[in-house]
Amino acid sequence: MRRIKNLHNLLSLAIASLIIITIKAESASNFSESRLQQACYNFIKSNCGDDVEINFLSKITSVSFKQEGVTAKISQNFQCQSFSKLVIEFYWNGEIIETKEISVKIRIFKIVPIAVNTLQKGRILKPEDLTLARVDVTNVNPYDIPNEDEIIGVELARTIPKGSVLLKSNLNNSIVLKKGDKVQIEVNVGGVTIRTMGYALQDAKAGDLVKFRHENNILTGTAAPDGSIILKNNVNFTQR
Repeated sequence: MRRIKNLHNLLSLAIASLIIITIKAESASNFSESRLQQACYNFIKSNCGDDVEINFLSKITSVSFKQEGVTAKISQNFQCQSFSKLVIEFYWNGEIIETKEISVKIRIFKIVPIAVNTLQKGRILKPEDLTLARVDVTNVNPYDIPNEDEIIGVELARTIPKGSVLLKSNLNNSIVLKKGDKVQIEVNVGGVTIRTMGYALQDAKAGDLVKFRHENNILTGTAAPDGSIILKNNVNFTQR
């Protein structure tokens, strides 16, 4: 009888141990709501930029798995647009065991050049035509957003209303110089313009810095929309 009682006690301990192990396994892989939300924030900002407003349209809830070693990652199939979806994939032993889809609304902001006044088609852009402002560019192609120094001295291909963002697609930025072309050089010194001739050493679009040869000197100027090269006071040249 004592032996049976001892056996019963051992079985009870074994069952209790099994219950403890099972409970521990159920909480082995836990992804809290705050942890998942922060991961989504970080992912969006790493893809769309730091200056972004994010509104989650789907409720993010905690996720738990019985298995140990479950990992999670956000699918790379994501686009930085007004309404988009994040897909969180949960992996165990190299296989997807669950996915979670999160709908989001985002607004992306950048400091970009905008027109101070209405600028007419054909105008050669000057620094005073532009100002920098923080603008919602969510629906603008990021590759169409220029730096300010890329558009000074470039001709407008269309009229730009006051307050509008200046984009690369607004510019008449075709090749204006080809390597080997004989070009007119304009040197502006103290308000006086001196004109001479030289030879382009590379292809260039309007607004590009371009190297050219003048007599025995290699100089760098800015390609103008009319195919000439403009030099300012600080002429940069290398003696051949």
